[in-house]
Amino acid sequence: RRDARWLAGYVGAGRAYGSQAITAVEAIPGVRARGAYLYAVLLPTSDRSGDDRRARWKRGARALRTTFGR
Repeated sequence: RRDARWLAGYVGAGRAYGSQAITAVEAIPGVRARGAYLYAVLLPTSDRSGDDRRARWKRGARALRTTFGR
């Protein structure tokens, strides 16, 4: 089941970068490492504006709903 869930982000209608990034969290050992990964995915170091950052958070929230709302 887990492998099927992980692969679902790469095939079919549900495929999206956000879904892939969110499901990857399961494969990361340790709470601290998972937190660091999510932080890096959601808030990468760059000179992005606040608008881009808000859009990234919205995409992340949508990916969470899509991935775990099934």
